[in-house]
Amino acid sequence: MRDSYGNFQKNQRIEILGKKGFIKHICHEDTLIKFEKTKISKVFETSYIQQMFCNGSLKILNTETLIPTKEMLTEREYAELERKRSYVDYMLAHCSGKPTSQDAYDDMLTVIPSQIGDLSPPSKSTVSRWIKDYKTAGSHIMAFAPRKTGPNRKSRVPLSRLDDIYDALHQDYLKRNNKFLSTIYKELESGWKHNNISNFPCRSTFYKEVYAYLDEGEVIASTKGQSAANKHDRLAIDQYLVTSILERVEIDSAYINIGLYDDDGNYLGPAILTVAIDVYSRAILGISLEVGRKGESTEHIVDCLRSAILPKTDNEAIPEQFRKGWPMCGKPAQIISDAGAGYVSKAFTLLLSFLDVSRQTTQVRRPWKKPFIERFFRTLRTRFLHTTPGYMSSGRKSEELEPDQTLKRTATLTVNEFKNCLYHFIVNDYHHTPHKSLNGATPFDTWEKKAAYSGISFPEQAQVIRMLYPRLKVATLDPFKGVQYENLRFNCKELRELYSKIKKRSDKNNPKVELLATHADMSHVAVVDPITQDLIHVKCVHPRVVAGMTLAETKSFNGTIPAGVTGPVINYAEMTADSVARKKAKDAKAKRERQKAKAAKNTNKPAKLDELHDLMELQLNDESSYKAYLGADVDDDNFTGFSKGLWDDEE
Repeated sequence: MRDSYGNFQKNQRIEILGKKGFIKHICHEDTLIKFEKTKISKVFETSYIQQMFCNGSLKILNTETLIPTKEMLTEREYAELERKRSYVDYMLAHCSGKPTSQDAYDDMLTVIPSQIGDLSPPSKSTVSRWIKDYKTAGSHIMAFAPRKTGPNRKSRVPLSRLDDIYDALHQDYLKRNNKFLSTIYKELESGWKHNNISNFPCRSTFYKEVYAYLDEGEVIASTKGQSAANKHDRLAIDQYLVTSILERVEIDSAYINIGLYDDDGNYLGPAILTVAIDVYSRAILGISLEVGRKGESTEHIVDCLRSAILPKTDNEAIPEQFRKGWPMCGKPAQIISDAGAGYVSKAFTLLLSFLDVSRQTTQVRRPWKKPFIERFFRTLRTRFLHTTPGYMSSGRKSEELEPDQTLKRTATLTVNEFKNCLYHFIVNDYHHTPHKSLNGATPFDTWEKKAAYSGISFPEQAQVIRMLYPRLKVATLDPFKGVQYENLRFNCKELRELYSKIKKRSDKNNPKVELLATHADMSHVAVVDPITQDLIHVKCVHPRVVAGMTLAETKSFNGTIPAGVTGPVINYAEMTADSVARKKAKDAKAKRERQKAKAAKNTNKPAKLDELHDLMELQLNDESSYKAYLGADVDDDNFTGFSKGLWDDEE
């Protein structure tokens, strides 16, 4: 039997018994072959493989794999390949009998170096090695190409031990809460010793085999999830790679330089818009508008996330004409936000935890960490806000009046009018505009195609999410009026039934209940049943409160702000300057008074000490004074030796 073991290599394509496959692993005992058509792997004894190769039942289909080479060659490497080929071709063509002899080498030196212009021809042993490699590779030209970088020698670990290692990796390492590799090796080592197996790999060889077998992306996906693996890939190529909708959702708030009124004509203040965008389709998942505040609040951020997750068809805060044309919703896999107070609040964190949504918090003042939502805000300003009445550009000079006062003078729209315009822009304009990064497709079409293919995941307890409000308050439950919050009454049939269950006859006062509320939508609250801990959805009984109305919009008719009362126009710049001047004058006057009081105190101190000394002299010289104090029957003999001098010495 001819020794053909050296002809087999790992990843070599062969044909055995009419079936094509690849050699996945080979050692002196066993050979693992994976067949192409059935994708099934089978183990053969290496001696059996050698026998089939000798009798012709096994054929090697790609002999060039015996010399693994680089796939792409540089010009210098290709020139070196042609140089080697010139020497070998001459030796094989003109000295076919003994191509590696000294005479053949001497004849070659007289022809080839001068022909190709080689100033440093190779030695005889180098040319002999080239000829050997060329024959071993089946007379293939790629035998002269540079070799692939890899280990110096093949693994000598038995196939059965490798199977044990691979099984342990899949069972204990490629999963959540995995074991350490050191722990896995200790368990394998103890098992091998218990079964009297001596040819097991050492610790360093174990780590080499593990790192050669495992892919970094596969390890991250198995241990931390596919989102973490995608994040690793994005960091590796410095790009954001998303493969499906709702895989990456960015959320942020922006200050809108526009003053808004309520329906009664009362000025409410500027607006803050919170938006959630899907990175894959560039579609807007949800928004929340806040009026009359200086910064984003937790309830509006939670309201935006709630609007992004739940279907728009059941959201009464959105006008009915925009609900059907806004199908974007679903539970995101990852939320990207900055480190604002509302985004790191307890209420927002608990909601993400309840939904099992991971969160990535970007650094402060790093807008490029969430570029897609920032780009949408730019589009919103250039295509929508610049044409909206009452909007002011952010390029105001610092010496101008206070922003609130200036916005009040230019305010034109009410909150409802601005919301309708904003919904129209998002649903009918932005979602149906071709997007450059989507290769000319619209966000609406991109979402619809991917949603039809992969589907949309919704949270299991959607009704509970509707009533998870950030503000927890204690209110008194009245059997007829219900509960009161922010000067508004909330009542329903379920509250009257709850009153009859929790009211005790011995209690004179009405019972207390907990309610959950949000200033982003004052049309309803959620009352907690103290017995079952269920949430009861309670609507506001005020006829003017509708779905989606914020607390600022209700202040004109709930007693907080008298209707029709407006304050005088104030020049805040002059007021601020006068206040600063008055404060400086007041501080200077107080400082002068403190200095005068301190000087007078230091001047009067010696005079007061002199008066006290004179008083003590008078009391010591006057005998009647201490006799009256001690009593009339006190004799002077009792004070023998008591004198002013002795008193001074003792003191």
